[in-house]
Amino acid sequence: MFTLSLSLSLTAQGENLQPNNSSKPKIDSAVQAETEQSKLYGVFNQYKSAALEDNGNAVAKVVSSSSLKHFGYLKRLALEPKLSKELSSAQLVDQILVKILREIIPSDLFVSMSDQEVLAHIFTHKILGEDLEASSRIGLTNLDSRSAEGLHIARGRPVGKGYREVTLRMVKEKKTWRMDLIHSLDVMEAQIHDLAKVSNKSAQDVADSIAEAFIGKTVVQNQKGNTSTEPSRAKG
Repeated sequence: MFTLSLSLSLTAQGENLQPNNSSKPKIDSAVQAETEQSKLYGVFNQYKSAALEDNGNAVAKVVSSSSLKHFGYLKRLALEPKLSKELSSAQLVDQILVKILREIIPSDLFVSMSDQEVLAHIFTHKILGEDLEASSRIGLTNLDSRSAEGLHIARGRPVGKGYREVTLRMVKEKKTWRMDLIHSLDVMEAQIHDLAKVSNKSAQDVADSIAEAFIGKTVVQNQKGNTSTEPSRAKG
């Protein structure tokens, strides 16, 4: 909670105390910052609830335009052979997502999907968002007029405490706060390299293992549910 303070200035002897008008902008600024906090917390809670409910379409409505564009880029990396060299040099978390998407989405369906549908599919099928839980919140460490950043707090403590603490970022677009998933992917990228260091493996080997493990898990889950290993299209 922001502390609101009002400075008073003393005038000549015998005159009444008068508010210092120069303090008013400070009050307005503090109130505005508190209002912005309330708004961004509301958007984060929408994002969290949607992810916990595997509602990818709802997630897609509260993420930044740059996030949506990035998932459209992942689709192109997955489908366009001419981008194979670009894929091999992409960050490892993007390589993981591309491998998973290629495996779980039939190519004819994949081609027709919009950027929003690709992102929605990822959250609907629990490829991302599994780190969120009911107690998750964003512990703000920085807030300005265009962006906000803070720690991912869950069960009363920072996620990753003692290792690499997970941060969350939000950006403001058209006067509305949105989740910046590109930042979250960058955090995941750093975690992959951290894991490589402690496991004495190359970061590429770690990334390949993560992708293979997830793909295997998805196939097994589908088989247990007596469904095809090809997921249905994200609900529109």
